[in-house]
Amino acid sequence: MNKSKVLQTIAEKKLVPVIRTATIDDARWAVEVLADAGISVFEITLTIPDAVELIRELSASKSEILIGAGTVLTIDQAKASSDAGAKFIVSPIFEKQVVEFCNKNGICVMPAGLTPTEIYSAWQSGADVVKVFPCGAVGGASYIKAVKSVFPEIKLMPTGGVQAASVKDYLNGGAFAVGVGSDIIDWKALRDGRKVEVIDRTRQLLALLDTK
Repeated sequence: MNKSKVLQTIAEKKLVPVIRTATIDDARWAVEVLADAGISVFEITLTIPDAVELIRELSASKSEILIGAGTVLTIDQAKASSDAGAKFIVSPIFEKQVVEFCNKNGICVMPAGLTPTEIYSAWQSGADVVKVFPCGAVGGASYIKAVKSVFPEIKLMPTGGVQAASVKDYLNGGAFAVGVGSDIIDWKALRDGRKVEVIDRTRQLLALLDTK
C-alpha cells in the first residue's frame, strides 16, 4: 500500500487507537477485540515488549487492518518497523532524520508538534501528518480548531489525553484523524469476560463518527 492510500485510509477511518500495553499478549488481545468491533487502523507503540514482532505478525496475518508503529524515536526503529510491515510511522517528538528516512522510502510519517511553531516546522520538514501531542493538556478540541484556523493546509492528528467521547469534537474542529489511547478500551470489562460490552461500546463510537 503506497503512502497516498495509507493517508486516504486513515482519513476515511478517522480513528487511530494507540495500543500501549505492558505485554505483547495484551496488545494482541486489544487489537483482536477492537478489530472485531470494526476498527481497522492501529498504532502499535514500540514501548510494548517485542512490538516490532507484533507488527510483523499482525501485518502478515490481518491484511484487512492497517498497522502503524508509534513512539518511534530513531531511524533504526523506523526501519525495523517498516521492514516488519508498518505502513505509517508516528513519533511523540520531531526527529528530522526519521522524517527524511520515511520520505526517502515512501513511508507515511507523523512526527509530533505542540506549539504552532513546532507544528509548522514539522510540516515544512516533510511530515505527512503532524501529531499534536499531548493535545488534551492544552485545550483539546478547541486547541485544534484554533491551530487549524491559521494552518488550514496542515493535517493534524491530536493524541494524548483524548477521550473517546470527544473524538467527534476534534474532527469537527478540523482534525485529520484522532489518536485515542487508554480510553478506547475498558480493560476491566475485558478481563471480567465482558468482551461483547467492549465491542458494543466501540461500535457505538464508530457509529457516532459516521453521523453528520
